[in-house]
Amino acid sequence: MHRQGIRIDFEDMDSEDVYDVFLVFLAEYLYN
Repeated sequence: MHRQGIRIDFEDMDSEDVYDVFLVFLAEYLYN
């Protein structure tokens, strides 16, 4: 699950969603 050109609309997302996306991104960055 690799996103090309990660672009997130933070204003349209709830803080929990942003946090989940951040955790997924961080996990993929660390473990790949």
